[in-house]
Amino acid sequence: MNQKYTVASEKVSQIIFEAIVKREEHLKDKIFEIDTDLLSLLRAIGLRVMSMLLTMLTIQVTTQAKKPGNENTAHS
Repeated sequence: MNQKYTVASEKVSQIIFEAIVKREEHLKDKIFEIDTDLLSLLRAIGLRVMSMLLTMLTIQVTTQAKKPGNENTAHS
């Protein structure tokens, strides 16, 4: 993992840990189910973060392209 994201990873891990401990009454009986659920959750988080990044980049590129002097060079 990229060292630039270590602190963020630690914060997210703590948030998820606290959420699981708070909501799961029989943790030792559900640990394998939680492992599977956690994998799905992390995939969903990754998808959401990538979606947010791509949306941000789309807005940046569109804004830059609309600035005066940036003519559309695409031809039909």
